[in-house]
Amino acid sequence: MPPLANPDISVIPLGGAPDECVPVSRVRTTARVQSRASHAMVLSGCLVLVLAMQVYSGAYLVEPGSYSDDVAHLMNGMVLRDYLTSALGHDPMAFAQGY
Repeated sequence: MPPLANPDISVIPLGGAPDECVPVSRVRTTARVQSRASHAMVLSGCLVLVLAMQVYSGAYLVEPGSYSDDVAHLMNGMVLRDYLTSALGHDPMAFAQGY
């Protein structure tokens, strides 16, 4: 079978018989869907793994504020957020000391 001018409507023989040909666009779409599905499966697996580790370690059983350094983490986050939104490009140490 001679190739057609438009690659989107050309065909790929599957078993050699002319009646078993599939359009190239359909093959590309099928491969793209399979690739997206495999990526979604990997992402879902990672999400389940992370959630299982958090539940196993008791992350959802701890009351906020029960550790002595919770306030320090909050302040570090606020300093970083304010630096990124208002003083990016200036000396970060001087900004943190003046905060």
